[in-house]
Amino acid sequence: MPSKRWNAGKLALWLLPLGFLLAFYFFPMGKIVVLALSKWRQNGLTGWDWGLVGRTAGFTFYQAALSTLLTLVLGMPAAFFFAAFNSAAKASCGWLPRCLSSCLPWWWRPASMP
Repeated sequence: MPSKRWNAGKLALWLLPLGFLLAFYFFPMGKIVVLALSKWRQNGLTGWDWGLVGRTAGFTFYQAALSTLLTLVLGMPAAFFFAAFNSAAKASCGWLPRCLSSCLPWWWRPASMP
């Protein structure tokens, strides 16, 4: 019967990614929420630049739709190819998903971003 005891190594393996998420995702997101709520509390809804809010939300939805479309157009045929055929290309492309997931965001920038 396997032991259910946590040792220091397993705990460190969980704390490292959780610490990364805390430092680089939750902390900045919390600062943004606190800043937005403090401005709302001071000025109410009339103090907001609704044009900026609309452009930001529009860009977010545009980016999500474009990502979904590209995933379906490029990913589904590639997934079918790799699932249906056992080829040398399948064996030699093991590095591709790791490379694209880390490099692709830096290759394409929308015209509205500097």
